[in-house]
Amino acid sequence: MIHFAYDGSLNGDWVAHYAVRFALATPERHLRLLHVRDAAVGPTLDERLARIDEECAQLGVTLEREILAGDGGDVGARLLARLPDDPRALLVAGTRWRPRGQSYLAHSVTARLLAHARGTVLGVRVANPGFLGQPGRMLLPLAADLPRLGAALPLLRVAAPDLRELQLLVVRPLSRLRLRMLGAEAASRLLAEDRLLAAELEEELRAELAAPDCHLDATAVLCEDEAPEILAVARRLHARLIAVEARHHAATPGSAPMLERLLANPPCDVIVFGNRA
Repeated sequence: MIHFAYDGSLNGDWVAHYAVRFALATPERHLRLLHVRDAAVGPTLDERLARIDEECAQLGVTLEREILAGDGGDVGARLLARLPDDPRALLVAGTRWRPRGQSYLAHSVTARLLAHARGTVLGVRVANPGFLGQPGRMLLPLAADLPRLGAALPLLRVAAPDLRELQLLVVRPLSRLRLRMLGAEAASRLLAEDRLLAAELEEELRAELAAPDCHLDATAVLCEDEAPEILAVARRLHARLIAVEARHHAATPGSAPMLERLLANPPCDVIVFGNRA
């Protein structure tokens, strides 16, 4: 079962396409929608839910709705209380769309879910609503010092039916000083090591992911700054989705700016995933 934290907004409607498609990829084909009622979207909520219900019906997905009273309380706490204590659980939620004086992810309900929810949480930033949750071409950046392919597997398994291309990118950020002092020969050796790691991860993914129609490739890059490098690769590959690990976003202040820059003006949709299993 896929759980979906729906906020009742237009952005939430776009995120819903991903939630429905991911539910379609599970054996149960069951989507559990959780919504904490907000008076600001109350009048249109039934119409929005009806559209999600119609999409589920067309695809053969069972939609279960759970509408929770807001009461002006903590939305994150209400959602966490209704989520299962199950390491296999998968929750879809949306990032902020156009934050006014706020971040896209930090200090949001989705950031709290990433930090505290059991199982896998997918924070979806929709930049291109026309994709309708079917990206087709995904870029998966992994850190060279912590290439946690396992954390991405729950997302990859539910996204696999809609994937046609998957590019693994092993990223090794180095300081400007280190990059200058490294020298061409040493940089080539380090890059060769990372490309070997990328090839090993690619083979591991082929064994784990049953997606014969998806073209897999892997490469590596040395860079001074992760965010612009990842965005540049995404543009070069015409990626339609970037999937990046939260890497303890809520607990590690240094990770927040990188994620926020990825989310601020991406050329495609972005999913920030985290797994506390």
